[in-house]
Amino acid sequence: MTSKPQLRELVQQLIYKCFDFVTSISAIEHIGYYKYNMRLPLYNTFLEDSKVAVREMCRVIKKGGYLYITSDMFIPNIQITDRGNPGRDLGEAYKINDLKEIFLNTLNKNEIKTICNPQLDVKIVLENGDRSNYRGRYFSTFAIFGIKN
Repeated sequence: MTSKPQLRELVQQLIYKCFDFVTSISAIEHIGYYKYNMRLPLYNTFLEDSKVAVREMCRVIKKGGYLYITSDMFIPNIQITDRGNPGRDLGEAYKINDLKEIFLNTLNKNEIKTICNPQLDVKIVLENGDRSNYRGRYFSTFAIFGIKN
């Protein structure tokens, strides 16, 4: 009989570099919510879980395959959420200053080259109210599109 670790390893070997396109549209930020019994994890745990998910997406993409990720970002300390808690660590959104480390650096380390500028600059969100999303004035949605080298 195959043990769980052996089965996991077998599945990982079977789905190694086999997808032409991997996408996460406003989903990656919800991974930890279910992992931690419908409670928001600590923010640093949320960031680590996100890095693991991005690395796994990179692992299963074929050379020349594409990755597309969207999620919510916010400016901490000035965003007033729908709960009225400025600067609160929101477990289902990314602080804008963490995006380069969580996404761009992780993608680069895993042979994914971004195709267009993901516009992860605080200034863009501060100066352009049209970049706001339904969660508040200093929330915005970001998109990253990349190709596996």
